Amino acid sequence: MQGLKRYCVLFALLFSSIVCAAGFEDDLQVGWEVMWDERGTPRQLMKWDNKQGNLYSYKITGNHSSADRTQIEKILHSTSILTGLNFKEEPNQTADAPLEFKFVADSELGDTVGCAAQTLKWNNYKIEKAWIRLKNRSAYSCIAHEIMHVLGLPGHPEGKTVLTYFPWRRDVFMRLDEIMLKTIYSTDTPAGATPFKVLQTYSKVLQADNPYNLSTAQYQEAEQIFFSKKILEMEQFAMGTGAIPQIVIRSGRALQGHIRSAKVGMIHYLGMAYRDATLVKKDMKQAVQWWQSSATKGYSNSQVLLAFAYLNGNGAELNKAEAAKWFGIAANSNNSIGVKQYALVMSTLDNEAQIIVKNQISAFKADENY
Repeated sequence: MQGLKRYCVLFALLFSSIVCAAGFEDDLQVGWEVMWDERGTPRQLMKWDNKQGNLYSYKITGNHSSADRTQIEKILHSTSILTGLNFKEEPNQTADAPLEFKFVADSELGDTVGCAAQTLKWNNYKIEKAWIRLKNRSAYSCIAHEIMHVLGLPGHPEGKTVLTYFPWRRDVFMRLDEIMLKTIYSTDTPAGATPFKVLQTYSKVLQADNPYNLSTAQYQEAEQIFFSKKILEMEQFAMGTGAIPQIVIRSGRALQGHIRSAKVGMIHYLGMAYRDATLVKKDMKQAVQWWQSSATKGYSNSQVLLAFAYLNGNGAELNKAEAAKWFGIAANSNNSIGVKQYALVMSTLDNEAQIIVKNQISAFKADENY
């Protein structure tokens, strides 16, 4: 009987740890899905600069209730505590402000949209100006949701967050919302971070919150399983051999063109993951292979990174002519780095090599069969 009791206790502890690990993995999925926008496209992180001393003014325009104003003030106060961002209302209605809450007529947003957010201006993935438009009848319930969007979180993940399409609560940030905001405004998460990098930092913040009562070893095991699974899923999706991610399928505006954009964007991010050793071991040859794939599909950021790999002989054989070609192709897409580097690298080539490169650039046509 005593042995049976011990067995039951051990079984209960094992079952409990399995359930807790599953909860941790479910919450990790929220951090993964939040960087996919409503078109089902993975995005690099854009966020406000939360350097100490920065102050962002906001203004509230249009007809609104005192309750709506109070709700805006409450959510912005919570935002400041979680992110280090500082907001102050601009009393002059005609003055420009980095953030505007504009209350609009119902007809302006249509029948199916209660509120909307948009980033209007950014530089090097740092947000400089944004607005939120709100219908009076919907405003109170979507202020927290839209503020999350303008802070840099584009997705609508499933889970206990105000960002989900069917939130548990709408009027306050919940635990996962707080963790997501702490994640993207952490010094470990730079502007321009890929979804893989955001997930990596999010996992650390999630573990520090520690609601799952797992040991360090259990966290590491569950984390590694999740990371490996996600890398494999994304590699298969990017190569066209795997399933379309559920976040894409659930996205209300995902069309075939958006799915293709999601694939080529993910190819680029996989290259960055192997370059930066994010969730995987560093492997520049693998990085170059991924960038080669997305570069041929017309992704200008991959074209630039591929060009640098050839220019520096990092992950690819040193080849200045090949570097010039890819810089030039990127320049044709108005990529500013491509424009600058193309001129510099071309100046190091002889006339015959320059002619060959120019012909290659002219003949380039993006592969659209994916």
